[in-house]
Parts: sequence; C-alpha cells; structure tokens
Amino acid sequence: KSSQRPSRSGSAMTCLAGLGSLCEGICGGTGKDAEPSDKALVALPVPAKRPGPADHLAEVFQRRPGSRAIAFFTGSWSGTRNDWTGDVGISFEALQNCELVALGRALEPGMLSEPVAVTLWCTETQSELAVVDVGPASAGEGGYAFEALPAPGVPLQAGREYRLTQRCKANMPDLWFDGYATPEEAARTARQARFVGGVCRAGYGYPGRQDGDLRRAGMVNFKIESRGPYVVPAGRVELAQALARSAVGQSEGSAVEAHLAVLACVLSVLVDDLAEVPGSSALVVVAPEQELQKVQLEAMEGGSLYRGDLSAGWTVFDDRFATELMSSQRHELDDHGGPLEGIVLRPDGTVLAAGTRFLSGSQSIGAEVVSLIDRGVALTRSSHGVVMAFLAGVRGRALRLAPVTSV
Repeated sequence: KSSQRPSRSGSAMTCLAGLGSLCEGICGGTGKDAEPSDKALVALPVPAKRPGPADHLAEVFQRRPGSRAIAFFTGSWSGTRNDWTGDVGISFEALQNCELVALGRALEPGMLSEPVAVTLWCTETQSELAVVDVGPASAGEGGYAFEALPAPGVPLQAGREYRLTQRCKANMPDLWFDGYATPEEAARTARQARFVGGVCRAGYGYPGRQDGDLRRAGMVNFKIESRGPYVVPAGRVELAQALARSAVGQSEGSAVEAHLAVLACVLSVLVDDLAEVPGSSALVVVAPEQELQKVQLEAMEGGSLYRGDLSAGWTVFDDRFATELMSSQRHELDDHGGPLEGIVLRPDGTVLAAGTRFLSGSQSIGAEVVSLIDRGVALTRSSHGVVMAFLAGVRGRALRLAPVTSV
C-alpha cells in the first residue's frame, strides 16, 4: 500500500482542504464555509447541473485566442523550368492539428506574369480540398505570392499526408523550381508539418506520382494558422473552480471526490512545493488511461511507461511524486516555459508514466496534449513559477496563475 504524504506546514495540505470543501459543494453543499486565503485553493458554489468542460468556462474565456499565420517555406527558391504540362508540386505530412489558411507560389525574381491555379489535395481520398488562383494581384510576402482561403481555412489532421500543386503548362512565362532541398534546409520549415518531397501528374488532376524526396522545396507554399492558447489570468479561487467543474463533468459518483483530491495534490506541489526549488519547472497530465493512447510518449533515460494493468507502484499522494518533480532536470521547454517531460496520472492518482517525454512540435505542450484527448487536464509550471492549466474540451485557451510575490 502506498504511503501517504506527511502533513506539511504552509499551503500544501490547505490546498487539499480547500478542494475538499469544494467537493462538498459539488455533492450538494453550498461551499459557504470555504473562505479564500492567500494560500488556500478554495471553491465557489457549484451549480447542480453537471457541466461539460466547454460549458463551465464560458464566463471566464470571453475572447477568442490570438492567432497568426506562418508560411511553411522560407527562403529563396528561384525557378528553373517551364517545360511541363500538368499538376506539379510537393507532398507534406501534418505533424499537429492546425488550419491551413492560404496557398501560394514562389514570387522571385520580380512579379508573376499570370494567375495560376494552386491546389491542395487529400492524399487519402485523392480529392481536392481547396484551389485558388495565385498571380500578379496576389499579396506578396517573403518571396512568395499568397491567396487567402475562405475562413476558417482547411483543417489539417496530425499524421495525415497532403499534396500541394501548381497547374503548369509548357512555355508558361513564370519559371518554377525543380531542385532538391538539403535535410538542413528542409528542417527549417514550419514545425506544424513535415516536408516529404515532390509529386506530379502528366496532365491535370490528382498528382499520384512521387518523384523525389525533398524535391521542389518552395515551388509552392502555404500558410498555417498557428494558434497559441489564449491565456486568461486567474486567481486561486477561479483556478480551483475551473478544475473542479472539469472533474465533475468527467467523473461519476465517488470518483469525483478522488479526482478532486488528485488535482488538489498536484496543485499543492506545483504552486507551493516547487516554489521552494528556484528555477524548477514541471508538467503533469491527469487523464483516463484510454485517452493517453492518443498521445505520443517516450520514456526518457531512467523513465518508464506503464501499460495495461501495470502501474508504477506509487501514486500522487506519495512523497516520491513531489520528489520526482523537484529532482528532474528539464532540458526541453515550450514557448511558455513548460517542459516536454513530465508525469502522467490517472484521475484516481495512479502514476501511469514518469520521466516521460511528450513528442511535440507545438508552441505549447499543454495545449497540444489536451487537443488530442477528450477528457483530462494538463498542468505546467515554468521556471519562473507560472502555473498554467489546460483543460480538454476548452481547446486553444489556458488559465494562468502567476506566482505570489512577496511584498
């Protein structure tokens, strides 16, 4: 039987008590006895209706997340050919779920002479997903001409291949690039997708022929809307309420109370215990085991993945949990300072993976994890002490709890 974490002075156990009061409110109480303090994560009254994760934060997230469109290729890829009639271009693989919002083709040198159709294809179905004419009137940017797609663009699914072609004809006035990129050049593409190589078709239609790895880089181009999560500042009360309502929406009966205790214990470590270790960062994911099959994980040196009926033999309530987070060295960080390595828990607190790296190409590991699962939460702490909560079902948004500063 796992030993429980001993009582501590400060807020670690107060945090548990605070969410315990919240649990009473969820189960039918009013939560009136829970009083906010500087250290306690306490709760507000919870409606009797069981909310889904996307319902209960409507009043917190009022604005849409910020976004920006980034080009897949950068750099100069001057044209060399104009002796082919047919659809010619590239194939690429989406590495994460995102939206393709514009299609383009190389602009250098000078201006384009005529509009030409640029087409996005689904490799799986060989169907046309989008087509636009790109020519002299198109917007120029970074050596390319782009035409925007109707909002919200075309959704790309992680792990799927797509093809992008230009409708070429013999003796067309605009030359197109038909050389090869080096692996180093290919690695400079936007991290939401991976460049595969060249594709073509003699005549117009789906380009079924693959004709060279890393061929025709930059001949055609596209823009991906990179959605960093819209970050909402939250106090301890608001953060506790959001997480607790998420637990209510995802657990049943007595499992709700256990789920709340797990979240409270995780928060007590991230918010308070790690504050005693300057520069520490952490990532903890709490989700049902079946949901984690959707996420790519790999064990770091000394780490372990636990599958099926196997578990690590310890839980979030053991001293080892806090010790593991405090002692681990985080080598890779996302744009919010959250590490790509962390611990994975079931909602009952059982450790499913420790010393585990999440395979990610995202600006925000927490946002990417919850975009792949339907139930669960990712919690991160940056080396500057900022704790962020990402909830499945509330994608593209995050709650941010800033560190308490001494006066």
